[in-house]
Amino acid sequence: MESIRVYSWKPADSSNFGDEIGPMIVGALCRHLNINVEIKPTISQSHKKLLAVGSVLHEARGSDVIWGVGINSKNRLAIPKNSGIRFSAVRGPLTRSIVVDNGFNCPPVYGDPGLLFPMLFDKEIRERRSELESAASELGTSMPEIIVIPNINDDRFLPYFSCAEVPENMMFIRPSLDPITVAAYISACKTVISSSLHGLVFADVYGRQVFRMISQYEPEFKYSDYYEGTGRKAPIAYPDVLSALNGVETPKLEWDPLPLLNAFPLNFPDIASSLIEKRFVTELDRVYQVADILDEVTPFGDGWSDQEGGSVWSVDTWANFDIVVKEQVTSAHYLKVRIGTLEKGRGAFEVLRVVHANKLISSFRVDRNGPSIIVEIPLSETEAGGEINLSFKLENATAPKDIGLGPDERKLGVWVSEFQISR
Repeated sequence: MESIRVYSWKPADSSNFGDEIGPMIVGALCRHLNINVEIKPTISQSHKKLLAVGSVLHEARGSDVIWGVGINSKNRLAIPKNSGIRFSAVRGPLTRSIVVDNGFNCPPVYGDPGLLFPMLFDKEIRERRSELESAASELGTSMPEIIVIPNINDDRFLPYFSCAEVPENMMFIRPSLDPITVAAYISACKTVISSSLHGLVFADVYGRQVFRMISQYEPEFKYSDYYEGTGRKAPIAYPDVLSALNGVETPKLEWDPLPLLNAFPLNFPDIASSLIEKRFVTELDRVYQVADILDEVTPFGDGWSDQEGGSVWSVDTWANFDIVVKEQVTSAHYLKVRIGTLEKGRGAFEVLRVVHANKLISSFRVDRNGPSIIVEIPLSETEAGGEINLSFKLENATAPKDIGLGPDERKLGVWVSEFQISR
């Protein structure tokens, strides 16, 4: 089955239900629309991908597609203006305004796809709610009428949110719970107090009494963006539980989901086909010449030139290398790559650093005016049919035009002419 990657940010050593739902929503819509693709969550910037849910627009690269995400005002917009990113919808008009000001075409289609989650997973949520109600009954208690859901970054400030007069029928819900469970609790309660955006989103869908809590970490931008995207002004945010319960509740949601659903990018064959992965499959001990590799199915992703003269050049600070290996790879295997660099440029040598899973695994120095070399990159154990995803960082890349070597203005780091995986 063909596959498409959907971005899903993950906090270190934890999880956040609001960041889990993007791939889930996309997968559910594909099933409803009979779109036969496998949806694969990814945290990598290197893969072409769909971004759907979250304040993650700054993670977009290359030819990614945007559907319902927003800007994280802590990062603003970190997208190159000449990138091929396509926008189908965004979370709200504040995000769209910045996107348009940065030269992108973006339709005025608004909404956080999290608004679709309770509808798409209604059966699973009802089943989970029934399980929770049964468990509560066995313990001689009942489901909470009031729930408090902190933002993942506010979770450490729980005592700050609390107060001496906590109602007996109130429960704090950790944002590290799975999305189905969080939605089940919200569906069963009467009142939601939350600094978690998707706690507010789910509560809106269920029509609950909602009070927004002040976040100790998150800026105002994403909340205003969401509320304006659903035709409302951002409500008052309260500093603690007691002031929230005595405050003014958020106006009820009145939002038409059809524009967001109609903009679902995978329902457009040209967009879907642009995101489908064509993975380069390798065999152990076989030497692969770059001259023989087709550009349509290549391990050289973002940051590399097309094949020219039997090699590819890195043309950005970061360049990505992705393959599937037929056989099992052990820690005794290495990726052996023949590389070279410009005869002159910034510094006396080019520095190549190799990163896997956000960890530096090796560094190499490629001397200018020297012969090409074969670098041996250590690999982690990988099952047969597994993926190897590496990022190459180049530290002294140079534009040939800047050093009198012709008109080429690309920042060239290293070239690659062949590679193999072997012991």
